[in-house]
This record gives sequence, C-alpha cells and structure tokens, in this order.
Amino acid sequence: MQIQAHPPFLSEAELETRANALLHRYRRTIAPLCQPPVPVEAIADFLLELDTDWLPIPDTDDEPILAYLRPATRTICFNERRQDYFARYPGTYEFTLAHEIGHYTLHLTGATEPSAGEAMVLCRNRGFSGDRREWQAERFASFLLMPLDLLQPALAGVNLLRWPDLYRLRDRFRVSITALTVRLERLGLLYVSPDGDLYPNREAALPPRRETCLRLAKLGHFHRRLGHTEQAIACYREAMLLARDLGHRREEAYCAWELGQLYAPTHPARAGVPD
Repeated sequence: MQIQAHPPFLSEAELETRANALLHRYRRTIAPLCQPPVPVEAIADFLLELDTDWLPIPDTDDEPILAYLRPATRTICFNERRQDYFARYPGTYEFTLAHEIGHYTLHLTGATEPSAGEAMVLCRNRGFSGDRREWQAERFASFLLMPLDLLQPALAGVNLLRWPDLYRLRDRFRVSITALTVRLERLGLLYVSPDGDLYPNREAALPPRRETCLRLAKLGHFHRRLGHTEQAIACYREAMLLARDLGHRREEAYCAWELGQLYAPTHPARAGVPD
C-alpha cells in the first residue's frame, strides 16, 4: 500500500459519507452503536485490523508530532514522548486515532500487500501546512467520532453557551474540546469568539465585539489627549485588529490613521501603520 501524495478533492459531504459508511460497517459486523462514545479503538482493531503502538518519535515543541501511520505494517504509532500531552488534554488520543484512521481510509492506494520502505503520514497538533490530506483526515475524524445520529440526541438539554456543559459533552464523545467546538461551529450551533466567549452563532457575537472595538478606540483617544503614547498605540492597534476581523472598514481605517499620527506625528503625509 502507498500513501497518495496528492489525493483528489473530497467535499465535506463526501467525507461525512465515508465516515458514516465505516460506522455502518461496524454496526453491521461488530456491534450495535446507539450512544456515544464511538469505539474508535475497536474500529481500528477489529474492523480495520490496524495495530497501535507507542514509540519515541523525534519532534520539537514548535512542531510536535502526536502519531503517524505506517502502512507497511498496518500500524498507527503514537509518540510516547507526548504521553503527558494526551493525558493533559482528554479526547486528544481518540481524535488522533480517528485522524490516522482517516488517512488509512482515504489516502492509501495501490497494492494490498505491504511492502518495505513505504512513506508515513505524520499527525501534528498544529495546523495543516496546506496539506489536503491533513484537512481531509481532520474532517473525517470529526464525522467519525461525532456523527449526527449520535450528536443530535446528545444535545437535548445541553446549554451550548456554558463551558461546563461543553466539557461534559466532550467527555461523553471522548474528543478534544477544540474538536467538539469546531464541529458545533460548522453545524451553525455555536460560535466561540477569540476571547473564548460563547454565542449561538457568529452574527450574535458582532454587536458586543463592535462595542468593544469602539470602547478601545475611545480609550485610545483619551490616552492620546493625555499624552500617554504607548497606551494609546496599544488601544488603537487592538481596536484596528478587531475592526478588521469584524469587517468594519471604516473603524479600521480610523484606527489606522490614528496609529499613523502617533508613529509619525511630525510627518502626517508619511504616516503609516507598522506591520
């Protein structure tokens, strides 16, 4: 078996269909599945006949590697150097395993007999580096561990705007809190602001965040009048970035102009916003 370097594009609907097909196979051949959590270890072991192992995998703190798939031996290897990380963040182990199952299901092609010297797919815990395989495996894992037929009933009576409720839901599905909130966001059921505030959707978050933007701009003006240059710069800069994120070009331009005056007060024509 070989790993596809450039797999074909798969829509989210197609990825969800592939994940549901695997769950259907499990229900048909192994055991019923009527409530969370999804037995991802049993899927790997009994359904796909994949082994798991713990090995020291060289990595760095800047680019930690959680696991990799070794097609030649049908093995998912976890990094024993990152056991503390898995223990610190519940659900990360299960999600990483589902991620590697995604690679196995979506990205292997060619001969069915294992051969030596095959490449490996590394699972890192930060970003996808533009690799389509990583994006697909991440989405597949989300659909596999949180299928709609299990997730929707589990949401009954859950207040999605309270972090304690979300953490209890995370524990039920045995996924990371990040994986859960991303799944709910993509379903349009939740929005988590950059500050960690919870809203029913992104639109509901806009008014309070715009108020914060305006308050910061006013505070910057206040500090500027008092001659507190550093404080004024900090306020205007934060307000500008928030306005940019909200898509409020007028407020962004105003804050950028004020920053320009603060950085180059004696040369207005040359004033600019630093990178």
